[in-house]
Amino acid sequence: MTNHDDRRRDALDLLVSNLEQDVERVRARIGSLVADVVGDARNLADWHESDGPESVNPTFLEMHTRALVAAKAELAEKRDRLRELKNVIEFADSRS
Repeated sequence: MTNHDDRRRDALDLLVSNLEQDVERVRARIGSLVADVVGDARNLADWHESDGPESVNPTFLEMHTRALVAAKAELAEKRDRLRELKNVIEFADSRS
């Protein structure tokens, strides 16, 4: 393997590592959003129980739902990019 091939491989490995870290960050954000939903759902249940149904404002859950949907789409997109990059690397390796 030449020095150029080594640098190319290092660059590709760095790209893969960065994408894997991006995936993990999004997964962590989704976990945090789920925890927020659970907390807000408990609060809504408590408010409903103590103050009645008119005190419940579901906008908290709607906001979290939109954020979860967006994060899920971002996670799918990053996973696809990572999978595509790994496929390109495997193809390039098989050709050399």
